[in-house]
Amino acid sequence: MRTIRALFLAALAGCWPESEHVQIISNDCLGAAVCDNEPLALYGHQSGYSGLAKLRHEWNRDRDIFVPFLAGLNYETNWLRGAPNSPWEIQAEPRFEPMTLRRIDERTVELHQEETSVKHIEALLRFRIHNNIAAVDFDFTFTPRQAPPVENPNFGPDVIVMFANYMCDPADPRLYAFGHTPGDPRPRWLRYEGIKHGDYWVEERDGSGEHVSPGDVTLDRPYMAGKVGGMLVAWMVETPGAFGIYYSPNGDMSLDYKTPAWDFTLSFRDVAVGQPLTARGRLIVVPMGTLRDVEPAYQAWR
Repeated sequence: MRTIRALFLAALAGCWPESEHVQIISNDCLGAAVCDNEPLALYGHQSGYSGLAKLRHEWNRDRDIFVPFLAGLNYETNWLRGAPNSPWEIQAEPRFEPMTLRRIDERTVELHQEETSVKHIEALLRFRIHNNIAAVDFDFTFTPRQAPPVENPNFGPDVIVMFANYMCDPADPRLYAFGHTPGDPRPRWLRYEGIKHGDYWVEERDGSGEHVSPGDVTLDRPYMAGKVGGMLVAWMVETPGAFGIYYSPNGDMSLDYKTPAWDFTLSFRDVAVGQPLTARGRLIVVPMGTLRDVEPAYQAWR
């Protein structure tokens, strides 16, 4: 008799056969198709999106968590102080420059991007699924190969990278984070809400109170969460840099269902040429989970 994992993996692989551009990692309850940023026309996956092109939990095995047309944990943009940051092909440099994908072992794959043309940042992105945890662990390393063109060490970060998560039609498109606002120092769950891309705010979890600019919110925990298909999805990060959140209610308006982008940024100061900038994190999936599940999962992971 075939195991649950074998059946689940076969179903996932049936949608996404492995190739030099796609590798599958899985355990008994979670399966992910990791891809580079090449187009995969056979599967309807668009060029310029890397990371978790497909993520499913056995509890709801036919339900995609991320938009397969796009991706989750997609290495979206990079920024180097003083370097050009437009047009879009330069701002989103990681999406357009070549990547290579390789398998490390049965449950680990790695994306590598050589030093990019404008920002001169090399990236190594590793994804791993463990034996019996419904989670994807990720380890990211960014290595600047040139100094920032502008010297201004007393203002702002030297390097910022952003990872985009294009969610597949969640009933509640809002994103939740744990922090506080200028008028209320109590750490609590807040929610990110918006009307259109680039126009969003932060408010109380229940929608009460005044709208707060995202830049005025202090995050008290380096995690964020939401729900898709009855499953809690949460990201947690540890980094010597700073963790930030960016939200868009419409990740891709060309689709006929909700595709909010639940994104996070990593910011680094005092960067030296050749010095690796690191972050490690975990993405968890909890069927029928709630926001109360996030802190215990974070403490267990740390």
